[in-house]
Amino acid sequence: MGITSFIERMKNWTVSRVYGVPQKSDENDQKMKRFPNLGENIQRVVQTPQFEQVLNAASPFLLASMGAWPGYWIYRGLDYHSHRAHIPLPIYIRQTFYQAKLLQLIIIMTGILTIVKNQKNLHIFPDNDNRNDP
Repeated sequence: MGITSFIERMKNWTVSRVYGVPQKSDENDQKMKRFPNLGENIQRVVQTPQFEQVLNAASPFLLASMGAWPGYWIYRGLDYHSHRAHIPLPIYIRQTFYQAKLLQLIIIMTGILTIVKNQKNLHIFPDNDNRNDP
């Protein structure tokens, strides 16, 4: 229905004009298997109370991660004067980049671990205790 169907119709029209192959009709297009609309599935997941709980639990970590990147760059930029004598600027910038990425990763991983731990306590995820049942 969108840009992909338009491109498919243009391709079929071009092939039919160049090679003389008869053009496919719209009936054949409708008989073809359509891909499921993932937007509807995602919308159903996002509108559940469980997702709202998870998002509320994750929001402090997401905000901390968003603030950590510029905050760490400002801190390192203001601290460069003490390292200027023995570390060249390109190396200092590269170190700052990797350290800021590591800081963001640690914050996000802490958030993920906290959320998984909280979700297990809330029993939102299904239990796998039935493995020994016949």
